[in-house]
Amino acid sequence: MMNDYRPDAVLLMVAQWDTLPQKTAWDAPPRDLSDPVQRQRFTANLDQALNILSVRNTPVYLMNSTRIQDASGRAMNQLIEDAVHRHANVHLLNVRDQLCEASVCPTSIGGISVYDVTWHTTPAAEKRLGAWILNQMFQPGYRG
Repeated sequence: MMNDYRPDAVLLMVAQWDTLPQKTAWDAPPRDLSDPVQRQRFTANLDQALNILSVRNTPVYLMNSTRIQDASGRAMNQLIEDAVHRHANVHLLNVRDQLCEASVCPTSIGGISVYDVTWHTTPAAEKRLGAWILNQMFQPGYRG
C-alpha cells in the first residue's frame, strides 16, 4: 500500500491499550510493558510497523503517550523514543508535552478543556492538537 498510495507522511499513534496488562496466549499471565517479555514483543511489533511505513523513505511521525503515572506508561514512552532513534526518518511527536505539565495532565490548558468525563480528549483539545500535529508534520519549507 505504501508503494501504491505514496503518502507524503504517515502519522502513527500507538494505543494506550498497550500499556495495560494483556494475555498474549491463553495460558500466559497478563503482562504490561513493565514486563521484559511484553516490552520485547511491543518493540518487535513497533519496529515492524515502522519498517513498513518508512519503506519509501516516507517520514513517519510517532506519537508518544500521556500515560505517565505508572511504570507501563513510562516504559511505552521510552520504547517509542528508542524506536525513533533506531529508525531513519521517524520523528517523535511529543503529545505528552502538548497535553501535560511535568507529571500531571491538567483538565484545562489555556482555557480549553482537555479531557471529558471519560478521560478522552474533548473536540476543542483535539482541534488544537490536530493543528499542532499538522504543523509539525508539514512545516514551512516542507517538500514532500
